[in-house]
Amino acid sequence: MKKLLCVLLTTLLLLSLLIPFAGAQGAENVAPDGETVIELEDYYDQYGKENDNASEGKLLYTTWGSGTIEEIKLEIIINVEREGYYSTEYSASSRNGNEYLSLVQFAVDGAGIGDNNAKGTPIADGYMNDSDFIVYRYGGAPVYLTPGEHTLQATVGVTKDSRIKFAMDYVKFIPNQAQVVGGEKVILEFEDYADKFVTENENASGGKLVYTSWGTGVPTYTISIPVNVLSSGYYNSEFAVAKHPDKVGTSDVILKIDDTEIGSNKHTSPGEDISNSNTYVNETWPMHRYQGKTVFLEAGMHVLKAEVGTTGDGVVKFAADYIAVMPSAGFNVSASGARFEFEDFDEKYVTENENASNGKLLATSWGKDETYQVEFPVNLQENGFYRVKYSMAQHPNNIGVSDVQMLIDGAAIGDNAPGSGEDISMDKTYFNDILPMYVYSTEHYFDKGSHVVTLDVKTTGNNVVKFAADYISFEKNMTDKAVVGDGTVEVIANFDKAVSGTAIAALYRGKQLVGVAQKPVSDESTVMVDVKSNEAPETAKMFIWEDMQNIVPLAVSKLITNIENAPINIFLLGDSVCVQYAESEFPQQGWGYYMQEQFESGANVSNRAVGGTSTKTYQTLGYWEKAIAQIEEGDFVLINFGLNDFYNISETGKGTTIEQYKENLTMYCNEIFKKNATPVLVTPLPECKTSSVPALKERGEAMKEVGASIGVTVIDMNTALVEQWLTDSTGTVTEAQCTKAFEQYYLSEAAFLRLEKEYGKTVSDAKWEYIKNTPDRTHINIDGATFFAETLCGFLKETDLRIADYLK
Repeated sequence: MKKLLCVLLTTLLLLSLLIPFAGAQGAENVAPDGETVIELEDYYDQYGKENDNASEGKLLYTTWGSGTIEEIKLEIIINVEREGYYSTEYSASSRNGNEYLSLVQFAVDGAGIGDNNAKGTPIADGYMNDSDFIVYRYGGAPVYLTPGEHTLQATVGVTKDSRIKFAMDYVKFIPNQAQVVGGEKVILEFEDYADKFVTENENASGGKLVYTSWGTGVPTYTISIPVNVLSSGYYNSEFAVAKHPDKVGTSDVILKIDDTEIGSNKHTSPGEDISNSNTYVNETWPMHRYQGKTVFLEAGMHVLKAEVGTTGDGVVKFAADYIAVMPSAGFNVSASGARFEFEDFDEKYVTENENASNGKLLATSWGKDETYQVEFPVNLQENGFYRVKYSMAQHPNNIGVSDVQMLIDGAAIGDNAPGSGEDISMDKTYFNDILPMYVYSTEHYFDKGSHVVTLDVKTTGNNVVKFAADYISFEKNMTDKAVVGDGTVEVIANFDKAVSGTAIAALYRGKQLVGVAQKPVSDESTVMVDVKSNEAPETAKMFIWEDMQNIVPLAVSKLITNIENAPINIFLLGDSVCVQYAESEFPQQGWGYYMQEQFESGANVSNRAVGGTSTKTYQTLGYWEKAIAQIEEGDFVLINFGLNDFYNISETGKGTTIEQYKENLTMYCNEIFKKNATPVLVTPLPECKTSSVPALKERGEAMKEVGASIGVTVIDMNTALVEQWLTDSTGTVTEAQCTKAFEQYYLSEAAFLRLEKEYGKTVSDAKWEYIKNTPDRTHINIDGATFFAETLCGFLKETDLRIADYLK
């Protein structure tokens, strides 16, 4: 037995000599507060050397070694008491370009925290007896540690001929307690978390920044900052980095929270130059302060990152000072309302503009993004109807200008299509003369609580972006009213404080009760009850009872005398005689431009007409898909095609045969029916030339056939205008009458001269040149457009469609 024990002991001793650097002796406790320093020499003594300058007076060190050792690895068990992020620091000799110096790497549970592959901060002379062999202090990467055991690893790799030259002193763990985002702004200094490029600078926040003016061999570099968020919510950010001057050799700096990008130094807008007369980097490379994107953060641990990547030639040139995180303020919408600036929630296209709300807006005149989106939350403190207004540049229906939609909770509430909105440009410059600024207004009901506002930009063609957006505002409508819909009356009453119980709404014509309904309500300040009724009431009343058994009144009954029609949307689909033209095109205009003024305030007209389209190309070019996506139950859609359908009838042309024309119109109407909306067909505007009158009359007749076959109202504008404009007293279309109409309603020299004088405006040289070379007998001027719109609405008023109730 004794011989056997001796053999075993001898074997173990030999094995220990053959494995010179291995093992994990016990467990090192990582304290929840303060620093925990792990002395590497305590876990292996073969290379342990006394040194007065080393931590605890000793370090692991060898100046020269040889043999068959391929790798040296030390593993130390650490016992973590508190979960969270920990900063790390370690001490090792720098490689310093010495080909015989070994690569020393440190890791926790296999995840690297740093190495000796670059210079850190020299600790003191006298660590080594070799002047080129200096021991440095490094700031390692932060690590997230859960309670329990983890493994700290120190690895030495041999660089050449199995020779070893290295030094290691200690590894330090520091709990990150200061990086807590609570109810106030927290400033985090990049240099506190960087393991290289830290430099003193008296003008920088904290007196230091991370900076290199020139470097090679560093294709990427990341600074990670752990943040403990105490409460879930939306947070703003602010950061100071050097402005990207868009030249080769200068690095991109991208800021992220977890994997969400919040900003960068590649800005269209340069941010706020905070250099002034101070020197942060150099005169040609100033420091800028930027507002980052607002993000939602769940309570718990997150990582802020500054990711540096080279732009060319493998060189690095960058500077980063600090990042600040603070809870977002001002998201609440009270009964008095609130306004939100788009530029506060994104930084990509922010530009200064003295005419914009708050002096800034989001704008780009040319870009290459296919989509662009800004999203932020709003918290409505009360439920009810809100008047929502937003300001943005209007879509002028030309390729290269973006479609912009406003969405709340993913549902579109409006866009920048022409035909609606108030032009607020006047003599002010918001964007440029081509893209004026408009304010749009719409009313919607929202429940109290959190909602998400989205500004969604999509390109219309060629992958280019041209848009501008200023702000969105919410204002609660506190008016008690009864809103008359199709067979339903919605009674709305606002109370001084939230009520619960049973709400009863009653409708009256005189003293006669024409409808009543009830519903339970719970903690609501705005109460809505739908009452089935085919009669529009003269008055309404709202009662709130504790319950229907006790009949205990909880609120004073409200008498409602404000009777309104329910809001409706009216979409216009058509070609160039319907579209809205810019002021620079005076006096040319489309009839759709004048439709909004024909209606009371409850109707919103959205002009989706596109010049040059037919029933075929409106669909093949993608305009129909966008339009039908916006159409909802109760909307009206006026369809006016034909001028381009009877030209260029071929497989590749825009024109259509009569049968194709009828099939396309039928498809449009059936798709609108599926949305529980109402299509209305409008026959084509006649050209003022005798040759085309029969062809367009044929299109009008085909449209009437479609209407009769599927039950769609048809407004025969073609027949009406041929009779009023082009026909003499005998009922015959004549050249003389066509010329008379041309000089009055179309694009003629006579019309231009007359309208210049009447409106006190000057027709552009380009417009004069256009009609002198090609007198235009197809497109109409402002007189023709007004006449068409007024005549069309006169016919609509004679129908039994609900749209007639909204006409003035």
